[in-house]
Amino acid sequence: MTKLGILGLGKMGSAFALNLLLKGHEVHVYNRSKERLRELVAKGAIAHPSPYELGKSVDVVVTSLTDQDVVEIIVMGKDGALHGMKRGALWIEMSTIDPDASHQASKQRSQGSIGLMPQS
Repeated sequence: MTKLGILGLGKMGSAFALNLLLKGHEVHVYNRSKERLRELVAKGAIAHPSPYELGKSVDVVVTSLTDQDVVEIIVMGKDGALHGMKRGALWIEMSTIDPDASHQASKQRSQGSIGLMPQS
């Protein structure tokens, strides 16, 4: 079964994770605020201490983050998920970012042979 990771557990990210858990998927989660992790971990999600650790543990990473600055830190930063993702992994970008930022994200991920599916 495909291992799924959710970065960002606001309203959308939490709903994605909960729905996937209810459907029986293995769901890995990371959120800067640990408060949001508790409910999902209680329902079976696997929490990670960093985006990097989440990235190296899953086949698909879904990001639902507040803005481009957060995407740069959580996904592309020093301890970002992109650096842990395996060759051939998929990144589904559902964050609130502008087209230029999406283009920059696409350039970053292509360096590691990571697939990107931007959603707008």
